[in-house]
Amino acid sequence: MTKASRKHIITVGIFSFIAIVIFVAGILTLGEQHKSFERKFTIKGVFDDVNGLKLGDNIWISGVKVGIVNQIDLTDDGIVLITMNIEKKSRRFIHKNSAVKIGTDGLIGNKIIVIYGGTKNSPVIEDNDLLNGRKAPGSKDMMAVLDSASNNVLQITDNLKQITTRILNGNGTITTLLNDSTFSGNLKQSMSDVRSSVANFKTTSATSIEMLNNLRTFSEHLNQEGTLINKLLSDTVIYGKINKSAAGLEETVNNLTAFAANLKQATDALNKNSDNIIHVLLKDEAAGAALKGTINNLDSASAKLSEDLEALKHNFLLRGYFKKKSK
Repeated sequence: MTKASRKHIITVGIFSFIAIVIFVAGILTLGEQHKSFERKFTIKGVFDDVNGLKLGDNIWISGVKVGIVNQIDLTDDGIVLITMNIEKKSRRFIHKNSAVKIGTDGLIGNKIIVIYGGTKNSPVIEDNDLLNGRKAPGSKDMMAVLDSASNNVLQITDNLKQITTRILNGNGTITTLLNDSTFSGNLKQSMSDVRSSVANFKTTSATSIEMLNNLRTFSEHLNQEGTLINKLLSDTVIYGKINKSAAGLEETVNNLTAFAANLKQATDALNKNSDNIIHVLLKDEAAGAALKGTINNLDSASAKLSEDLEALKHNFLLRGYFKKKSK
C-alpha cells in the first residue's frame, strides 16, 4: 500500500467518523425534541374535530410539553380517536376527570393537544384511559364566535350609517344643535362665562394664598421673643397676675351681685310693709297732705312769730332793751 493510499483511507475514515457523529447528534436532538428516549405510557382522547392535527404534534400541560401524538383514527361515528404517548413522570398531573382540547403553538403555529382540568380528589389516570375532548352540547367553536362578532360589527356599522345619514339630512337634535346660530352664540357666551369664572377662581386662589402667607408672617411675628403676645403666652408671672386680677374681678362681681340682691330685698321689704316712714312718705297720699299742711302751719307760725317780735321791738317797755342790744 502506497503512502498516498494510506492517506486517502485516513481522510475517508475521518470524514466517515464526523458523519457518524453528526448523524448520532441529529438522532439525539430529534429524540429529545420528540421525547423519544423518555419512558412513556399511552392514553387516548376523543374529539369531534382536530382542526388539522397530525402525527408527531406536541401535547402540553400548563404550557409544558409532556408527549406527542402517536396515532389518529376516525371512527365509524365520525369521532376522532387520538392516541397520545405521555411521559411517565407527568402521570401524577393527569386525573381521570381531566379533559383535552385542540390548541395552537403560537399565533399561526402547529396544532397541539392541551390537557387541562382535573381535581386532586380524582384518581390518577391509568394506561389507555380515555379523556374527553368533545364539545359539550350548546358550546361554540372559535369560528362561531368570530361569526357572531362579525355580525355584531356589521350591525353597529349599519346603525352608525343610519345615524350619520340622519345628521346629514338635517334630522334630529344633533343637526339642530350644529346648525342653530342662537345655540352657537349661547354656547360661546357660556364658554366665555366659564373662562371668566376660571379667571376669577384663579384670582381668588391667588388672594387666598397671599392671605395665608400674610397670616403665616403675622403668626411668625407673634412667636418672636420680646413681643407682648409671646410674653403673655410664655411668661408665667404675668399669667399669674392676670389670673389673680381675674379672680379679684370675679370677687367684685360677686359682691356687686350680693349688694344688688340685698338692695332688692330691702326695697321689696319697704314695698311690702306700709307702716314704715319711707313707705308712708312715698305711697301714703293722706300722710303726705298732712305733712304738707304741717309745714304750711309752721311757715304761718314763724311768720306770726316774726310779726310779734317786731311788735315787741316797738313796745315802750322793751324798746330800751332792743336799742342796747343793737348797740
